[in-house]
Amino acid sequence: MQSFFIASGGRPRENGRVNWNNLSNSLHDDSSRRVEAQGVCAVVRNRFCRQAFSWWKKLSRTEKVTLPAALLVFLAALIAYVMSFSEWTTAEGRELSAELPWRGHALTISSVSGSWRPSAGNARISLRAAYYPEVKLSLSSGDGELLVRFRNGQGAFVGDPVTLRAKAGRFLPSSDRNVDVDGATATVSCEMGFARETDYRHHALQLSEPLWSVAVWERRSDDSLPEEPLGRASIQP
Repeated sequence: MQSFFIASGGRPRENGRVNWNNLSNSLHDDSSRRVEAQGVCAVVRNRFCRQAFSWWKKLSRTEKVTLPAALLVFLAALIAYVMSFSEWTTAEGRELSAELPWRGHALTISSVSGSWRPSAGNARISLRAAYYPEVKLSLSSGDGELLVRFRNGQGAFVGDPVTLRAKAGRFLPSSDRNVDVDGATATVSCEMGFARETDYRHHALQLSEPLWSVAVWERRSDDSLPEEPLGRASIQP
């Protein structure tokens, strides 16, 4: 009588019929091996848990407090380190500096300089920030209007937009409390910044983080704004 083999394990089938007893035994063996492997994993897991619990019981109360705290500090430092190399910050890089002068259709900005100021002594801004940015713009010529906006390191706009009006190359007086005008130079401050001095110091030391910046647009004669600003410059800490 001719014998044939099936692919699963080479069990014979006689006269064209599957030997179901052998096939059942094979499946039972496979199931037994899986149960045995799961049992071994459970034993190892239970032994590890017992040892960990026994070790934890031997710790003093002080050690039980300091060890989790140290682990949290380590994880926070690791996350901060990883984020410093990630792309959560803007893609332009740390510093931005458009070449001066910034020439528009009617106005020309000859110089731009930004800085950070402590809010001590400024009751209005100290309610919101310990350090805030300001920028000085100087005109060389022209009549028209400028729009000034601040951006944080992530590229988001912060603070209120500020409008500056100029005539014959000199800024006109402004009622905006964030603006100080002196002839061809205007100083614009932002009411938003870093809430604590430690936050500002951290920003200054993190060389991988983009700086805050200021962007300036020239308003068109039809009162519209172009999509791109005249220029954008970083504010050094």
